Amino acid sequence: MTDAPSPRDLPTRIAPVDLDSVSDRTRDTLAATSGLNGEGVLNIFTTMAHSPRTLGNAVALGGGFLFAGSFPARVRELVILRVARNTRSEYEYAQHLVIGQQCDLTADECRAVLRADLAPSFSAFERTVVAAVDELCEDDCVADATWSALAAVWDDRQLTELVMLAGYYRMIAGFLNSAGVQVDAGLEGFPRP
Repeated sequence: MTDAPSPRDLPTRIAPVDLDSVSDRTRDTLAATSGLNGEGVLNIFTTMAHSPRTLGNAVALGGGFLFAGSFPARVRELVILRVARNTRSEYEYAQHLVIGQQCDLTADECRAVLRADLAPSFSAFERTVVAAVDELCEDDCVADATWSALAAVWDDRQLTELVMLAGYYRMIAGFLNSAGVQVDAGLEGFPRP
């Protein structure tokens, strides 16, 4: 993929749950996610709520990455946006276009992540992080040279988190794409030609 990914334009395959039909526990889990990106409960969570245990586990792990990570939020969002690009997950991109701009990425940088070559505003280390994400998405393994460059700056905790973060968002992208979860109202997906 050399430019911005094309949207998948899939229909909804799993519709969001009717909030009146879920258990109190699921309603509480959904309520805990309310307000992310300034919205009510997002389509990802109401769709995932068909499997309450999966929803709870996904929210817990995703929350750990978003709110208790070991490296800068800017880099975290760079990883997530690049995964969205590589997986063609328009939903993931739309959500993190907003979050990325709250985490020291400009709108132009968030869009630049969609291109094969990054904008000059990204540091050499950020480019290495993106290379690691690309390698994980391509081959499920970070190449030796990329790993060495990362390990020269980050400790084992951060390296572990990087691989797990990319893997988590690849898994989420697979769900979003396969279920046909639609981008929430008011959000901007991939640029259209």
